[in-house]
Amino acid sequence: MAAHSIRRATHDDFDELMQIGDVYQGMDYLGHRYHTYIDDPNNRSYVYVIGDEIIALCSAFIIDDGQTFMIRGARTKEGFRGQGIYGKLNKYVYVQYGDIPSIKYDVMTTNNHNFDANKDRLLRNHTELNRKSLVHGRFKMSDTHVRELEGPYPVLQEMTSSDLLDLFGSEGSRKSLFPVNKIVIDWIPLRFLPSNMKYILEPEALCLRSKGNKGETTLLTFGTPINCELGLRYSMDIFGDDFADFPYHVKRHMSHVATLTQGYVFLQMGIEERFRENAVNVLPLLNLPPFEFSWTTQINFETTFKVIK
Repeated sequence: MAAHSIRRATHDDFDELMQIGDVYQGMDYLGHRYHTYIDDPNNRSYVYVIGDEIIALCSAFIIDDGQTFMIRGARTKEGFRGQGIYGKLNKYVYVQYGDIPSIKYDVMTTNNHNFDANKDRLLRNHTELNRKSLVHGRFKMSDTHVRELEGPYPVLQEMTSSDLLDLFGSEGSRKSLFPVNKIVIDWIPLRFLPSNMKYILEPEALCLRSKGNKGETTLLTFGTPINCELGLRYSMDIFGDDFADFPYHVKRHMSHVATLTQGYVFLQMGIEERFRENAVNVLPLLNLPPFEFSWTTQINFETTFKVIK
């Protein structure tokens, strides 16, 4: 019988891990981010091995200046699911972090389909932080002809990490833009800390800000590109409740996408549930190629960190 073992993942495991296959319906981000994960000092990735074959992966992060534990990229090879293998790997990973006194919280993000299937367990063990509606659809960028919008054009500030830290330092801005006192970027809930900036504003990401008459931030949008099986997944996260400038934000983001690819784009816009129609109504204004859009709900949870027994 082949031996079972668990070890740290390495760069050399990439090709074999990719053979596990896409576990996110064409939107898998692991291929794009795996080597960055391995090089990240905040990450420890582990693989479950049977004989010489990698069967499962669990990738754990410590974010929020060491306060928060988070798992991303978890997967098990087809044919080995439902056998308790990932459960063993998951418990092992938690134990590796059990002696780090700074860790207070354990966060996770899921969609409404997984939530409905595991509702009782999730609500028993976690506190729901917030929900975002996600509208998404796929089109080919070379077929896009984003039309000009009526002027005068608003001034959209392209935000840097330094700009964002200044914004996060304003209590009034935090309360109006981020009611749960966290920012959720591309499915990751993060506190407003300098150490989190590499996850908030990734390379090739674009962040835009609109201001009101008094200089206050009225709308903040992030676009995070990820290469995946469906093409370029472009996740737009939207904060604020003044949508007068929203079409101009989307137009600018589409111009940014055009510099990255002329191939297929899977556009995903995350917005507070009460503003979901704003996301849909802007699409006809931009003369994007016809595409069928669908909705999912992103749900963010937090609980006290504890080692799984």
